[in-house]
Amino acid sequence: MKNTIIKIVIIVVMIGMGIYFYQSYAAKTQLEEDTISYLENEGYNREAETAEITIVNMGQEQAKYAAVVTFEDEPEIDYFYTYREGTEELYQINKVTEE
Repeated sequence: MKNTIIKIVIIVVMIGMGIYFYQSYAAKTQLEEDTISYLENEGYNREAETAEITIVNMGQEQAKYAAVVTFEDEPEIDYFYTYREGTEELYQINKVTEE
């Protein structure tokens, strides 16, 4: 009986972790796709002008993802894009120069 309860608890925890990681993956993928669309709408050519897009977590207690974009012509500057709070509207929040 005790062994069965432990197995059930382990299965429930594993399912919960799986759901969390899937939701995290889906959110990151959606942000990357939305960032690409946003940049294309702004006139950028994804293949020719964008060197790299990386998704990072800027949140502390709760996950808040941002897309970090580096352009071919400005490799020393990283541009950060994320959603406005409570919306699906993407905007540039910051740019950081590597020194």
